[in-house]
Amino acid sequence: MDLKAFLVFLLMVACVAAYTKRCRKTCYSRTRYTTNCSSRWSWSRSRCTRYRTSSYTCFGPCPKVNGGWSSWSNSQMMGPCSATCGTGRQHYKRTRSCTNPAPANGGARCWGTGEYTYSSNCNSNPCPVDGQWSGWEDWTPVTECPVLCGGGQTDFTRSRSCSNPMHGGRDCEGEATQNREMHECNTEPCGDRCREDSPTSIAHSDPLKYYECTDSVAYLKECPDHSTFSSSGEACVPNPCANEGLLRRHPSDSRKYLLCLSGARVIDLVCAPGSFFNEETKVCQ
Repeated sequence: MDLKAFLVFLLMVACVAAYTKRCRKTCYSRTRYTTNCSSRWSWSRSRCTRYRTSSYTCFGPCPKVNGGWSSWSNSQMMGPCSATCGTGRQHYKRTRSCTNPAPANGGARCWGTGEYTYSSNCNSNPCPVDGQWSGWEDWTPVTECPVLCGGGQTDFTRSRSCSNPMHGGRDCEGEATQNREMHECNTEPCGDRCREDSPTSIAHSDPLKYYECTDSVAYLKECPDHSTFSSSGEACVPNPCANEGLLRRHPSDSRKYLLCLSGARVIDLVCAPGSFFNEETKVCQ
């Protein structure tokens, strides 16, 4: 081999040595030597062979180390819960590393993933529910309209209700009632109900009240004590049950008497033929 070829060979060896990882290790060698042996060591030709082992430090290729996974880490939250109430989702992750051991000297890397995620429910407490107003009810008079027709005035009110707040929700804000003072009522014309040429009295649902027409307006009136309104006579007539007592004389027929209860006329009764009701004894005679 000429000098040039030899130099190229040395360069190649140096390059391989530079890029090949080598590890320190202990090497052993055996050295054989001969000595004269005594009779107890006598072998053929009166010679024996001995070996001496010695160790020394040398370098060689490092062994491959395949990677191994470490233990999984504790769970770590990935951001806040998706909802503050009413049940949301909380995401977590766990990690591990390929360091138990780490791959070395061309060893295989760990197989699988170093991270996995999962989720679970969170903030399952119910959300606060604020109170909610219902719609306004219709306007209703505080007191009865003083006229049946023809236009009058009275106070009106209306109300609304608030649903119950739940789970710490807020109560409704604002007023539950509204009032209108002296607002018009029963403004439709009376027409034929109140004739201009002849004042007319009109019955009320309450027998103690009636309407009296004046100037084409039906005004609310009340009968005097112990009297009720009679539609047939268009006037207030005495109430036979106004005084205390269960049995009262009929106001127009002496053969009849009335059964009264709590001041109200319950039923009309008739005496036997030829007899009349006695107001004092409360019997037919």
